[in-house]
Amino acid sequence: MESDEFYGSKLGIHSNFKEVDFTIEDALCLGSDKLRLISGDNLTNNAEYRLDNDASTKIIQSNSDNNIFFTLYKGSGETLVFGVDDDTRDYDYHTGEIYNWRLAYKENNVSQRINYEYDLSNENEVYLDSQF
Repeated sequence: MESDEFYGSKLGIHSNFKEVDFTIEDALCLGSDKLRLISGDNLTNNAEYRLDNDASTKIIQSNSDNNIFFTLYKGSGETLVFGVDDDTRDYDYHTGEIYNWRLAYKENNVSQRINYEYDLSNENEVYLDSQF
């Protein structure tokens, strides 16, 4: 599972099992893979998750000033960060809660970084605008 397509996916609240209600009962997923809580409390600061099909990948949730973002650590040393600002998050119109976190940047094990920017001009769709 080393493809950018897989790791470039959104991290979001999983809704295949039940309706999303923005509580700690909601499940998170990366692409189509459900995240498993390993330590901490679901959807709280420092919660640690793993992918079912890739035990070497660790995902840590961070909460800062009511901003939630996730850092994914791959076994290769690569780091991917999702949802660091409003351009990399989707909010529910009714509750104001975040339900999707887009890839903001990735960094390899020698600190080379790729930033991702998104075109948010269409309310119904988000497109990758640039990588730099």
